[in-house]
Amino acid sequence: MPQMPGFRSLNLEEQRFVEHAMQSGREVCTHYLGHEKRLSVPDDLDATYNAWAADPERNKPADNVVCYGLGALLGQRLVSDLGFQWCMELAEDGEIYCVRHPKEWRIYPFDFVAKRIHEREPHGGFFRAIYEVLRKHNKT
Repeated sequence: MPQMPGFRSLNLEEQRFVEHAMQSGREVCTHYLGHEKRLSVPDDLDATYNAWAADPERNKPADNVVCYGLGALLGQRLVSDLGFQWCMELAEDGEIYCVRHPKEWRIYPFDFVAKRIHEREPHGGFFRAIYEVLRKHNKT
């Protein structure tokens, strides 16, 4: 029988990493959207991803900057709006950042974005989609 994973709160270094990633995400959003007023709203994250994916410049923000930056902004939006909290999931092969809901839902924001980058998805829409699914289920 598989064992349920354990969780722990982020330590100070991990909290700083998330904060730094959020700042990088805000910079990427501002670079592509030209404003900072609504950052981390799912539609802005989708618009940023779309612009980044379509950007032909060689010196555009690196994959890992986009992955961690937009992932951190998504995770924080779930924390702020839907009652998730940042934590580390303790797995057999190591620890992984996640946001966890009291209903035991888990989202891995960095992996969520990394998968889209790895698969070279040309368009966003996935930030709004996951947010709406979770928001609807949160009401029930």
